[in-house]
Amino acid sequence: MAFRTVNTVLNARLEAAEARTDARVADLKGEINALSEKVAGMDARMDERTAQTKEEFSRIRQDLGDFKVQFTKQITNLKYIVVTTGVASVIGLYSANVATMQALLAAYDSGKAMATQFAKTADRLDRISERLDAQEQKVSQRLNSQ
Repeated sequence: MAFRTVNTVLNARLEAAEARTDARVADLKGEINALSEKVAGMDARMDERTAQTKEEFSRIRQDLGDFKVQFTKQITNLKYIVVTTGVASVIGLYSANVATMQALLAAYDSGKAMATQFAKTADRLDRISERLDAQEQKVSQRLNSQ
């Protein structure tokens, strides 16, 4: 009977140890399942964030492409403006130069014509002066002869 009692006691102890081990294993399984669910939730959130990030990067790429197109158009327009302004400036300076040369030539021709007129007028004045002198001499001779 003592053998049965020891055996019973050992069996009871083994069953109690097994029950504690089973409880611990069950607790560990529960914790592992909870961690697994937590990781699965984190994976789902990570996938969601990854999708959002991809959408944001896609939107940023599209915005960057739009900006690049607009910037290229603006640079092209700026080039046209600079070239047009340069050409207009050159044409304007050439026109001003031509106008100045025309004004100088007109002034020169005018001065030349005036000099010719002055020379003609001086020549006429000389002839008139000579005639007046001749008339004065005739008048003086008539007066002296009377």
